Amino acid sequence: MYPVLFQVSDYIIYTYGAAMVLTFFVCLPPILYFFPRNILTYSDIYNFFLIIIVILFSSQFISLLIMQSFNFTDAIAVFHLRGFGGFSSYPALIATFIAFYLYCRIYNIPYLRTLDFLFPYAILALAIQRIFGCFMASCCHGQPTELPWGVLFPDTSSAGKIFHQLAIHPTQLYYGITTFLIWVFLLTYKKRYKDSWNGEITVMGLSLLSITYFFITFLRGDITPYPTITNLTSGQYAAIGIFILSVLIFTKKSSVK
Repeated sequence: MYPVLFQVSDYIIYTYGAAMVLTFFVCLPPILYFFPRNILTYSDIYNFFLIIIVILFSSQFISLLIMQSFNFTDAIAVFHLRGFGGFSSYPALIATFIAFYLYCRIYNIPYLRTLDFLFPYAILALAIQRIFGCFMASCCHGQPTELPWGVLFPDTSSAGKIFHQLAIHPTQLYYGITTFLIWVFLLTYKKRYKDSWNGEITVMGLSLLSITYFFITFLRGDITPYPTITNLTSGQYAAIGIFILSVLIFTKKSSVK
């Protein structure tokens, strides 16, 4: 694949980072056009994007601290938007929810209605990042497979170094395509059922994401599950927790109706 998009002097532009920037260019215009002006302003939208950017960069630093020996060179590499792989997106997602909640509380903005509007675009951004960023960077890759759509990554890539000359599952594409379908479903559902309760779109999106993540992760070849009876990864445990919580919320809301 092509983890490096191009290089200018000593500065390397990584495809992972370029895909991350692409998500902002794709998602920002429709958000600015369709955002509910009765509860949000342009300033709110831009502030939400700033919060997301800060959290994304922070998660990269945390990933380095946890997974690698951190030094100044690594810190500079974060600003290249390189993409390190292996770090669960759940902590960043939780941090974003908390930051948005605090912002909405401070400025007296309906929190759940705001999430229901923004979350489908976050899912679209995740789909773009998986399909282009992760696939090109060869992070989040799968295990060897004999299926006809197995991908042979070059030996210089992280996937190629682990599985030399072996075709592997393109789990990045599995994640990305299923996430894109979830985005389409949520938009269709939201348009058809305009009387949905506040938070329904967000909870539904989280439950669907947790299901797809849980099953696709079994095909991953770059992460090690915990040595327990269940043999699951930390991300899969988080997915189970999110799914159970989503079911409980749906059950409670249904009983109220």
